[in-house]
Amino acid sequence: MKLRTKIVTTYIILIVITTGILGFIAINKSQEAALEQEEEKIQFALQSVYTLVDMRQDLIQEQIKNDLNISIKLLQEEYGDVRIDKSNLAQVGEYTVPALYAGDLNLIEDTTFVDELEDFFGGTSTVFVLNDTEFVRISTNVRHENGDRAVGTIIDENSTVYQSVVNKQPYYSRAWAVNRWYITAYKPLIDVDDNVVGILRIGVPEIDEKLESILGNVKIGKVGKLYIMDSTGTLLYHPTKQGENIARYEYVQDIFDRKNGSMEFQLKSNTMLAKFQYFEPWDWYVVALVDIHDIKSNAQGIINFIITIGLVICVLAMAIIASQKVNKIDRKN
Repeated sequence: MKLRTKIVTTYIILIVITTGILGFIAINKSQEAALEQEEEKIQFALQSVYTLVDMRQDLIQEQIKNDLNISIKLLQEEYGDVRIDKSNLAQVGEYTVPALYAGDLNLIEDTTFVDELEDFFGGTSTVFVLNDTEFVRISTNVRHENGDRAVGTIIDENSTVYQSVVNKQPYYSRAWAVNRWYITAYKPLIDVDDNVVGILRIGVPEIDEKLESILGNVKIGKVGKLYIMDSTGTLLYHPTKQGENIARYEYVQDIFDRKNGSMEFQLKSNTMLAKFQYFEPWDWYVVALVDIHDIKSNAQGIINFIITIGLVICVLAMAIIASQKVNKIDRKN
């Protein structure tokens, strides 16, 4: 073998070995960086949803106060002052209650008012009448699954709602109505003699169609899922399993214990990554769940690009260095 050939071959071997070692280190570092980047994307998506929910709570609180005040004003101006007629009794569910009027409108027999509020504001509207030491729900636009209006439930004197309203104060809370959670506001209905005779309650769903649409467009990796559950493990939002309870899973109990953070765990034969945040005002756990393999698959595209660029650089470097050495040998000869 000619000296020129031996020198070029030696340099090429050295370059290949050196480049291989550096490439191996670079690929490992790149893989770590790519995986970290994918996790950051998931964390960003999770934080964005949490911020959205926090903003929605503030907006609903302001909206529901305004809607409640407007509704009371509408009732008085369109129908008249509220009053109880204890001589006119009606059966509502298992309760016998006095009639509650707004002007000439019997609020037990006529649902025009609560239906109007639904048209104006959306959400739910409910009227309660005072019956001795409890308030009985007599009119509502909330319906059971069979279409019947959900009347005949009570607010008893031991509840914080009762205590606030009889003292002529509004009350704000969360309430479960038929099949979902609502942010609710209660305000006393007061007659011309300054007596509390009933309650108007309005509610806005925590999760409506618009929020569901936004959540449905959030991407967690390629096939990861974002969902919301409460502290019982019931899925309040999920792309395919809404309403199911997943408290039986060990990782869910771990989420309840930790409230905020991330963890890896085995689910069947897959290694999963869960990132989660707890929204205390609504007792929500916002969870992003993804298969680790999915994250690595996304990261692999970045790694392949780096490898390709590295190989191109290696080939060019070998060609340049080999050419320089050959030229030196040629000049000496």
